[in-house]
Amino acid sequence: MAATVRTFDGSGMDSRFVWWEPGQMTKEAMADSLDAIGCKHLMPNRNTEMQSLRFTLNKLLDDAKIKRRGEPIELTPLRDGVKGFEAVRVIRGEVDNERHHLISVVLSGWNVVIVKHNEDELPIQSGMALIEASLTDTYQQQESVLPTDATSAVLQRVILRGLNGIQCRKAGIVYFCPESGVERVEQLATLIDTHGLNGLTLTTSKSEIHANERTYRIVLESFQRECTESLMQIETELSEMTRKPHANGTATRLNRLNEMKDKVGEYERLLGNSMTDLRSAVAKVEDAVNVSAVMDCMA
Repeated sequence: MAATVRTFDGSGMDSRFVWWEPGQMTKEAMADSLDAIGCKHLMPNRNTEMQSLRFTLNKLLDDAKIKRRGEPIELTPLRDGVKGFEAVRVIRGEVDNERHHLISVVLSGWNVVIVKHNEDELPIQSGMALIEASLTDTYQQQESVLPTDATSAVLQRVILRGLNGIQCRKAGIVYFCPESGVERVEQLATLIDTHGLNGLTLTTSKSEIHANERTYRIVLESFQRECTESLMQIETELSEMTRKPHANGTATRLNRLNEMKDKVGEYERLLGNSMTDLRSAVAKVEDAVNVSAVMDCMA
């Protein structure tokens, strides 16, 4: 589906409202897309191997049609240092539950290997090589693709942190991107149009904003709410540091506050609104972060 652009009349500064239909994207395509708009540093780097392996083993059990009502199958990670799962059938007893081993799989590089199985429950011995090849194929496909929730989380992070956007509506999730990020969000929409999977599309809506109109109020109130919530979060972190004197996130907090000051400046220019109270609140929290850091050094 092509990237959608809707245009509304207006003569204010350029901006975009942004939303998307959930879907997926390969990790490689997402990384390349973020690199193209200067936001590759916002690509998640968490390890998803075990999540992908769990999905792969669950698919095998579903395809084998061995699940029974009232006898749940549990997947348990193997011992530390081993990337794998054991699947057991739990049969509930009056005193103790019985646990019947079904299958254990491990990762060997990018391959999935069956190390042990119950032939009575899973008669797969004769086709072991083909089944392991199928498991490996499923795992590699799953591991190469960002899950739907992770894809949405990346897009949100890019709009909020990479393009100076804000979230305007939590219901129906709509974001606002100011002039500085317009060109890049349009480029991102085109890249998603090319590489998106399973219905992933990003829509941008042109809507120049003017003082004393509903759109203006929505953007202003959303921005003020975002900043207030971020400042409250930092203050909460500072209060918790009194019980954890070795925690040291000073540099991270100061970076967040500097980003916020730059964002306040951009939205002041965009909205023609001097946000003196908000600037004062940011400065107050910045002072508190610095004082906390000094006290932590002296403790």
